[in-house]
Amino acid sequence: MMRVSLFPLLVLPLAGCATAGRDFRAPAPPASQSYPLAKAEQGPGDGQRFVAGAAVPQRWWTLFGNPALDTLVEEALRANPDVATAEARLRQARAQASVVEAARLPTADLSLQGEKTRTSRSLSGVLADDKRYLYSLSTTQLSINYPLDLFGGLKRRGESARATAEVQAHRLAAARLTVATNTALAVIRLASIRDRIDALGRSIELRRQLLDLFRRRQALGEVGTAELEAQRTALARAEGMLPPLRKAEAHERATIDTLLGREPGAVSLPTITIDSLHLPQDLPLSLPAAIVRQRPDILAAQAQLHAASADVGVAIAVRLPAVTLSGNVGGRAIEFDRMFAGSNPFWTIIGGLTQPIFRGGALRRQQEDAQAAFDASKAQYRGVVLAALADVSDALLAVREDGEAVRAARTAHEAAEHTLALVSQQVRLGASGTLEVMNAATASAEAQTELIAARSLRLADTVALFQALGGGYSVDAT
Repeated sequence: MMRVSLFPLLVLPLAGCATAGRDFRAPAPPASQSYPLAKAEQGPGDGQRFVAGAAVPQRWWTLFGNPALDTLVEEALRANPDVATAEARLRQARAQASVVEAARLPTADLSLQGEKTRTSRSLSGVLADDKRYLYSLSTTQLSINYPLDLFGGLKRRGESARATAEVQAHRLAAARLTVATNTALAVIRLASIRDRIDALGRSIELRRQLLDLFRRRQALGEVGTAELEAQRTALARAEGMLPPLRKAEAHERATIDTLLGREPGAVSLPTITIDSLHLPQDLPLSLPAAIVRQRPDILAAQAQLHAASADVGVAIAVRLPAVTLSGNVGGRAIEFDRMFAGSNPFWTIIGGLTQPIFRGGALRRQQEDAQAAFDASKAQYRGVVLAALADVSDALLAVREDGEAVRAARTAHEAAEHTLALVSQQVRLGASGTLEVMNAATASAEAQTELIAARSLRLADTVALFQALGGGYSVDAT
């Protein structure tokens, strides 16, 4: 039996081959060492402080000290449809990258063919054997093809596919961060609405007590009908503020259920108040150079830039010669067990060289298109970085200013409560009239609402700070 060596088809010296295009290098990080507009050296107060260089915890929501919030966020990360979609797209991108990578390897196909043929008597010799008019023919063949990636076009295709899969990995992280952030914000809004409903309920109860008091004073002839009707109007207005708040509460409950991947109202939500959400005392502060390594949107833009860079190399390699080796080896015989006996084996080795000559300028335009896409990705990356730095600066400034807003709102609330208590006592003693008590009750209700809004905004801006810093994600995680 003749033996054919297939080793040259499987192992070829490619180490010295050139690779079209330039190797990708990540853009340099921002050179700035601070956020001038935010003045981060001034802490937010009330025990909170910025810690420069501190790492952002991956489960940052636990810093708010509310187990119910932790449960909701983690359930959302498990069941949210957007996260599931991003996970599926990542698996798809990785599978596609594996397919592209496989194009650099040899392909081998084994075929087995059976044929049964009857020969016409008129085409046979006079002394032909009758048994040979009908015969079988068996063929076994192994086909091998190997594209020689002399200029790295296939290598660059694989590089682009891997970078595209990396884009999806960072987008998955961005989806998880968005879901965690939106869940935490929805919980804070729901807690704020519930606190406002409770505060409004107390205000309504106070106005009812005052209305009863004025009715008794009217019966004694101390106040007139106009003053009594003014109190009834104030009470009705306060009661009219409840329906919009209840609608907002139902909307936030539905929003949280949707984030958790379940039908609105399917499961009751735990009761969370603003008082049960604690502000983290130590807030991480990452430098601009670190932001580009821990924000998934920036990392996705960088991976997209990497893919565009590799595509330029692909476009260059298409214009260069392509070499392909292929070979077949097998056997053919009438008897199945004799396909590789005697002179029945066969083999073929083919080498092909293809050099594009004239394509009407299409290949050059494709290269220009790839280069333009690379330039666009570079500009997009810079835009994403600048937007990220603005997000961090805004979040730092917001957290710092929120501390001042909460202190002012708390002072105003305490003063309004004290004033209302004094006026209420004077009303009971008959020393104050309708105008004073209405003004005091309105000021107290407004101060309470403003304090709740200021506290909830501070919590929300703290969540926004964690989101702006990347939510504990980093390039090392991938």
